[in-house]
Amino acid sequence: MMISPDSAILVQDMSYKKLLSKRDEILEDIYAFEQGKLPKEAFLINPSPDVFYQWNLEYLGLLCNLITEKFGDENF
Repeated sequence: MMISPDSAILVQDMSYKKLLSKRDEILEDIYAFEQGKLPKEAFLINPSPDVFYQWNLEYLGLLCNLITEKFGDENF
């Protein structure tokens, strides 16, 4: 998914379950980078995959904060 942390505003109104889904997508991208499973073409783009990795880590932190806030607000 590779997204900049500045776009976290786009998920602020999402439900708890949708935030969990978004978190899982980000984790997939993080794991792919950490395990070296990115295609070679990914290293030809700008910004580079390591920049996207850093953005994904920051975005994950923001998502986790939102998930924490939503957790108490919604009934299951």
